Amino acid sequence: MLKLAYSDIGTHLEYLSGRMGPMIARRRLLARRTGQAIHLEPSYAAVLIPDSVTEMKTLEDAIATHNDDNISLCASLDAGIEVILQGCWVAHNQNTTEGLFLTVLQPAIEQHLVNLWRVIGPNVVSCTWPTGQPLSELGYEF
Repeated sequence: MLKLAYSDIGTHLEYLSGRMGPMIARRRLLARRTGQAIHLEPSYAAVLIPDSVTEMKTLEDAIATHNDDNISLCASLDAGIEVILQGCWVAHNQNTTEGLFLTVLQPAIEQHLVNLWRVIGPNVVSCTWPTGQPLSELGYEF
């Protein structure tokens, strides 16, 4: 599982072992025990990778090899390639720009994204947006 953490200091990608359902269940329990609100929403995240990053080819090959509906690539007008991920947005409220984006991909693809993130690091441009679908329709179990 991959976690994109969005905060006021930037975006950070992290690999997490385990399944998404238990992770979200723990977040819900933590919110309930601390009296905080929690907002869960099916969502997409996009990461813009510059064309100049040579490691992008290995990610493209991994996506072509492993059939995974939660990731796609799209050429961008900004001289880069958008990596579009489908997953779940977890935040304290619906209107915040700070929170977590979680997605589960084929392990090889996750590893390529982590390696790519190490190369581009703080130079990444990323955003999220809702899918409009219930989480259950996306196959996430809680």
